[in-house]
Amino acid sequence: MNKIPVLVLEDGSSLYDSPVICDYLNDRAKGDLIPFDQKFWVLKVQALCDGILDAAVNARYETHFRPASLRSKDWYNRQMQCIYAGLESLAEEPLVHLVNLATLAAAVTLSYLELRYPFMVTEVFSQKIKDWHDGFLSQHPWISDITPKDSLPLPPTLVSLIQ
Repeated sequence: MNKIPVLVLEDGSSLYDSPVICDYLNDRAKGDLIPFDQKFWVLKVQALCDGILDAAVNARYETHFRPASLRSKDWYNRQMQCIYAGLESLAEEPLVHLVNLATLAAAVTLSYLELRYPFMVTEVFSQKIKDWHDGFLSQHPWISDITPKDSLPLPPTLVSLIQ
C-alpha cells in the first residue's frame, strides 16, 4: 500500500495508519497507553500530533519527491503553517514525563521534525516544547529506539512494554 506509518507484525502482516497502530499497541499494553481517566485528552494529543506529522510528510514529499516543475510553493507554505499552528497547540498541552500514547506521539512528532526539519528546533520549537522533549528523552532513553529514522523496526523495549 506504500502508506506510512506501518507496523509490521511478527507474523509478517502489517497494520497501517496511526489510529489502528495505536489501538493495537494499547491492546497489547492492556490499556496502559491510553489511561481510562485521560482517554479523550490522550486521543486529542495523539490526533494533534498525527495532524502535525501529516503536514510534515506532505511538505517533505512536495520538496523532495515531487518533480520540480510540479511543486507548489503555496501548498508547501500551507503545510508548514499547519505544522507551526500544531506546535503552538502542542505547547499548550500539559505534557508530563509519564509514558502514554500522548507523550509517545509528542516525542515521535518532535523527533521527526528534528530529523527532517532541523531548523525547527531553534527557529520554531518553543522553549517549553524543547525542555519537555529533552527531559522526556533523557528520562526514557529507550524512546530513541522508536524515534523516526529512515527504517524503523519495532524495538525490543517497546515489544516488552506491550507484551
